[in-house]
Amino acid sequence: MTGRKLGLCAAAVGWLGVALPAAADTTLTYVSFGGSLQAAEEKAWLEPFAAANPGVEIVYDFIDYAKLKAMVESGNVTWDVVTTGNDFGLDNDAALLEPIDCAIVPCDKLQPERFPTTGYRVPQSTSGLAIGYNTTLMPAGKVPQGWADFFDTAAFPGKRVMMGDASSFPLEQALLGDGVAADQLYPLDIKRALANLESLGDDLIVTPSYQGCAEMVASGEAVMGGCWTGRLLAMAEAGQPVALQWNQGIISPGYFAIPKGAPNKDLAMKFIAWAVSAEPAAALSRYIPYGPANVDGLALVDPAIAPKLQSSYLEVSVFPDDIWYDKHRAEVATAWAEWLAGIQ
Repeated sequence: MTGRKLGLCAAAVGWLGVALPAAADTTLTYVSFGGSLQAAEEKAWLEPFAAANPGVEIVYDFIDYAKLKAMVESGNVTWDVVTTGNDFGLDNDAALLEPIDCAIVPCDKLQPERFPTTGYRVPQSTSGLAIGYNTTLMPAGKVPQGWADFFDTAAFPGKRVMMGDASSFPLEQALLGDGVAADQLYPLDIKRALANLESLGDDLIVTPSYQGCAEMVASGEAVMGGCWTGRLLAMAEAGQPVALQWNQGIISPGYFAIPKGAPNKDLAMKFIAWAVSAEPAAALSRYIPYGPANVDGLALVDPAIAPKLQSSYLEVSVFPDDIWYDKHRAEVATAWAEWLAGIQ
């Protein structure tokens, strides 16, 4: 819940084997998305950091970009560290954020060539979406190999499902399915993408529910779906006939940022530097199927867990161009909303 406190005053030695400097009697406000992610963040990051820093109390709050903007503009900022999606933290938001100090944060270990930043955010974890398919409904000897098969209703008969928000990359799915190479996606050809979606006709289901996407694949209502990997994995682990094709999975990282005027900016920077370092970054995957952005953290992931993480398939994954989106997000959202309204 909002305001949940994690004040622990145990050993003063951190996971890196050194004491982590912190001001005494300080409240660090950590802001993220709640739910299962919150539980994972608490176990992997918040509780260990509090334990390693006597005098630091951590309070959890829920991310709301409009609230962050209002705080900064009013000069009444109470948040210190915020977790954001790939849709926040670039040039359009620079006035709301503190620059990341790469002399403290190991920015060079965080795959900047794959996870773009203009200096106001750093990637901390990787997740995303992939093709999930119902194993009982596949043609003999076949499974989908990529988005071209998602759009091939002759080779793979049946309905497909995708999620109904533009942030779930429906246009990228459509363009990849129409033969566009991953490194040639941007600028997005919106008309071409929508035309390819139209080609599915009644075989396309668009659902407003992330959970519903995976459930439709599990039930067989759809033979395959472009769904968030965590939802698909949960279905598979529950014994449902669901498998994933990681090839051409679309990565959607989580990022850390610090609001402009954060009351504990220096401590927030140190927390981020610690959380994205190799061992804490890898630790998150023990509690939720999110991989580390830190390249050194990849080798520290439990080998039994690694096959369930998108970070294990980076070489065959698709990386959205967030800097392009920073200039064109409204255009994409409008086009998608208008198309969606037209098919309902």
